[in-house]
Amino acid sequence: MKSFNIIMQADGHVGTIDIFGLIGGSFFSDVDARSFRKELSALGDMTELDVHIHSPGGEVMEGIAIFNTLKRHPAQVRTFVDGLAGSIASILVFAGEERHMASNAWIMVHAPSGGVHGTADEIERAAKVVQQHEDNLAGI
Repeated sequence: MKSFNIIMQADGHVGTIDIFGLIGGSFFSDVDARSFRKELSALGDMTELDVHIHSPGGEVMEGIAIFNTLKRHPAQVRTFVDGLAGSIASILVFAGEERHMASNAWIMVHAPSGGVHGTADEIERAAKVVQQHEDNLAGI
């Protein structure tokens, strides 16, 4: 079930996206990067894009793909934290050229985490990946 709405407003030049739900590519996620990009592309040309966020976060790479899709979009992107922008959803806020947050909304930022099961070499490799994600997100 997708949990984002894409609405083209009446003047044909302003688009609105609501990202409400868990970000990821699994069955349990609400917002995935592939569907997001496909539906955003279907809107066609617009000069302004308002992105409303209420999400606890989710999968890092899915969130990065959505972030990059928004950064590359030719419209002026404005992001709004309507409730919670947690974890990877907090990064989506920075895709906006303008950023807005309700006075009673929350942003929750933390270092990335992950779980691994395996040999010492596999655990060490996983730790390096988590560190790469942390460096990448800090750069954003």
